[in-house]
Order: sequence, then C-alpha cells, then structure tokens
Amino acid sequence: NKSVFLEDNTYNILFASDILDLYPNSKLLHIVRSPLDVLASAQNQRWTPSNVKHLIVWYKQIMDKWFLEERKCDTGRIKVVRFEKLIENPTETIEEISLFFGLDSEKQMFELDLGSHNIGRYKTAFSKPEIELINRELDHYLHKLGYN
Repeated sequence: NKSVFLEDNTYNILFASDILDLYPNSKLLHIVRSPLDVLASAQNQRWTPSNVKHLIVWYKQIMDKWFLEERKCDTGRIKVVRFEKLIENPTETIEEISLFFGLDSEKQMFELDLGSHNIGRYKTAFSKPEIELINRELDHYLHKLGYN
C-alpha cells in the first residue's frame, strides 16, 4: 500500500520512455554525475570495462541512448539533478526532489550520510594523459551535461 516505488538500477535510463509508458502516473529522477567520476567509479565494477578507451565507448553508448530516451519523454515527468548539487546543497536539492514527486519532506531524508561521495575521484584514478583523452572524447557530453 505504498504510493512510492524506488528502483535504482543503473540501466533504467535506457528504458525511461517504456517505464513512463507502463506507469502513466510515474515520474523519473535521473541523477547525473561528472562523466570523469562516472568512469572512475565504473572502472572498478565487474560489469564494466576497465580499459579507459573501452570505458569511454561504454559511457558514450549509454548516454547516447539516454539522450534519445529523454527526447521521447514528457519533460514534466523527468527531473535531472546533478549529483554534485545534491552533495553541495543537500537540503535544497532534497526539497526540490520532494516537491517534484509531490512528497512531504521527512526528517530521515536529510540524515543521509553523503560524506563518501568521491567527487573528483578521477584525479587519482586516471593519469593526466588519460584525463586529457577522456575530456577530448567526452567533450560533447561534458558540455551537454554542464560539466565544462
């Protein structure tokens, strides 16, 4: 008897339009993160490539699919939030998210431990030439997401 369902599978964004079609009263929250930090985190996962060039291809494929999905969706049903904004200003960001979903803010929402955010992880995960390669290859995505 809950009015809210949360599913946080990384690949849900690839099916955003289908999810919104299947659940006509649903809304979607997409938390975006610096592509460099995404790659730094993904590099250590079992389900992603570890080679930087392969990671770049992986990221491009996912984000290209997301941008196609986003165009197919009613923008009033999707809220995109930058991860860094959530970390830098959690109270305001959580209140914005709550308002978007029509939820009352609850005390527990503001008690999240956001200390292990790993913003800037890429600086130690990649060499300077790798960072330059990533910036060059993902320039379009960095710009589109507001990270340059």
